[in-house]
Amino acid sequence: AELATLQVQAPAKPSVAEYGRILVEATTRRQVVAMGVRLESLARSEPGQIIDGVADALASLEVLDQRWEVSNQQHAPVDPDLGAAAPPVRADELSPPAKPNIETFPAAHDMDHKMAEKAVVGAAVHDWPPGARARVLNSVRAIDFTDERAAATWQAVEHLAGCNTPIDEITVAWQCARARAKTDDGLTIEELRETRNAAVLHEMGAAHLVRSTLTRVADQAQIEISRCAQDLRVDSAALIDTAATHHVTVAAVARRLTGEHIARAPVPAVKKRIRLTQARRSPITTATASAIDQHPYTHLVDLR
Repeated sequence: AELATLQVQAPAKPSVAEYGRILVEATTRRQVVAMGVRLESLARSEPGQIIDGVADALASLEVLDQRWEVSNQQHAPVDPDLGAAAPPVRADELSPPAKPNIETFPAAHDMDHKMAEKAVVGAAVHDWPPGARARVLNSVRAIDFTDERAAATWQAVEHLAGCNTPIDEITVAWQCARARAKTDDGLTIEELRETRNAAVLHEMGAAHLVRSTLTRVADQAQIEISRCAQDLRVDSAALIDTAATHHVTVAAVARRLTGEHIARAPVPAVKKRIRLTQARRSPITTATASAIDQHPYTHLVDLR
């Protein structure tokens, strides 16, 4: 009965190609929303699984991207080698971490957030145990801190490390004082000295801080992807670019949990699978494909 009604009420000159384009767009939006939900769930997996899952998602996004272009008759048909598969975020626009509810974290990460911050600051300031400074600087970022003073202290440590300046409680406190106009007050010399004992927990602390950021970034990614997909003013091309950017962001944070040296190193599994064409439409796609080689907090996504 519905088919008969449709035949009677159909336009006199049906625009079949346009109807097909509408179907492709609606399908794309549904699939991207589902990918955002999967990304949020994936972020609770092991780092390797997250990176592999993001790589698969980016390959699927490329298929959706090519299909959308074909529906608009702007580009060549979909690459036969690709199997069937099911507005950018800035690092400085990520909301600061909320005060953590310890019940929301898995048992392996049941560490007090404030203690985690104190442990990594102590390791960085005192390089205790020996070699701990390099390890925590490699994995922890200021965005991981909930305490604004601890975050300002971490930025001071990063600045001194980048300038090859000696690092101890005095030089860090002085750098905090110099940067006071741009950041919050850092920890005092006395407070910095007190962090030395907590430094022995730096590995657990660093993992806790990064995992907390990973969960937060993935949650925000799911919300933003869903919002863009439901907003019909955002075209499919921009939606796909946005989803790809968020996936790379999550993978790059997960990369920090692997314990590998990542200074200016690519995310191999992600980079291998990114094929979104860089030379068309907007700079978002180019940033998505190239950002994994860049330094954090200076580009479109949080990459470390």
